[in-house]
Amino acid sequence: MPSYDDEEDGRPADIIEIARRHYERGRYREAIRELRAAIARAAPDDPLPAAHAVLALCLRRSGEEREAGRELVRALTLAPRDPFVNFIAGHVCLECGDPARAEEHFLTSLDVAPRDDDYLRMLAVCHSFRGQYADALEVARRGLEINPGSAGLWKVAGICEHGLGMREESRRSLLTAVRLDETEAEAHHALGLQSLEADRLDEAAGWFRRALKANPGLSASRRGLVWTHFSQIVRDESDRAEGAWPAILTAGIVGVVLVFAVLIAAEALAGRSILGGVAGLGAIAGAVAAYYGSRFLIARRRASRELKTPDPRKPESGK
Repeated sequence: MPSYDDEEDGRPADIIEIARRHYERGRYREAIRELRAAIARAAPDDPLPAAHAVLALCLRRSGEEREAGRELVRALTLAPRDPFVNFIAGHVCLECGDPARAEEHFLTSLDVAPRDDDYLRMLAVCHSFRGQYADALEVARRGLEINPGSAGLWKVAGICEHGLGMREESRRSLLTAVRLDETEAEAHHALGLQSLEADRLDEAAGWFRRALKANPGLSASRRGLVWTHFSQIVRDESDRAEGAWPAILTAGIVGVVLVFAVLIAAEALAGRSILGGVAGLGAIAGAVAAYYGSRFLIARRRASRELKTPDPRKPESGK
């Protein structure tokens, strides 16, 4: 294990910073071990409530839900008004799908530190999680007045602006976020969704790839990349046929469906079995599903290959 000693005065580095380094690299067990060791060494007059809170977050990420809950209760019991403890508690509540309790914790943090832009960012995230985009945007803008260099706040502002139908403002905010911090995966993802919505498929694929480069575990971006490739494949096949075969295919399917519908109605009126007609309609539906299903599988394989091989192409940077 690397040493985290403070090289200037020889004292051990702050335990929260040590845990943060492990946490950001997904090394939750190492973070848990360091935090538990620090808590065991803690003096009676300084029981390290912040360490208990971070330990709760790491335990939750490791799948130990019950123990995580106990550690969070300990942290809040030791320091019910501590802004950092409430900040972590809010994070945990959001992950548990309880934005109402998360909001209470973030507001407690802001009661103590009203100009902390990180606490404002998470309160904005909490509002947006509940679909309260106007309130979230107001909070995000308050945070940006304090710290205009916060990529996280620009990202939240962009997502909320998109939710409010402010497309151009949203795009500018998200581009600012990724310009300030290339690792803002959710901002890249949001730009991908906007490009997909505008039918700019090549650009959308580029943003989703960048989101996955920043956070390989972002499953929404993986799905977005697959769907983008699926749309590209279907569109390219249509373009190669100059639009003729899709129109013919559609007309043919509609015609056959109408014929079967008339036959089914006639069989029903005559009191005879309609299973043959229903089977025919099922066969048509199966053929259509097989076509699109095969294209979806091709898109998924293409996305998987891309994620294994670096792509030199990049979407526009907004410069």
